[in-house]
Amino acid sequence: MKKIIITIFITLIFIIIAGLYAIGILYSVVEEGAPGFLIPLGVGILAIVFISIIGILIYTMYDRIKEIRGGDENDISKY
Repeated sequence: MKKIIITIFITLIFIIIAGLYAIGILYSVVEEGAPGFLIPLGVGILAIVFISIIGILIYTMYDRIKEIRGGDENDISKY
C-alpha cells in the first residue's frame, strides 16, 4: 500500500510542476505583449499540451499501480 501512495504522490507532484510551467509560459506570452490573435492560439496549444502531459502521467501512474498489485514491484531489475 505504501508504494501505491508514493506513486500517487509523485504523480501529483509532476502534475503540479507541469501546471507551474504552463502558468509561467502563459504569463510570459501575455506579458510580452504578443499580438492579440496569437494569444488564443497559444493558449489552445498550451492547453492541448498540458492535458496530454496530464493524461500520460495518469496512464503511467495507473500502469505502475497495476504492476505493484500484480506483484511485479521491482521490474527494473530484469534489465
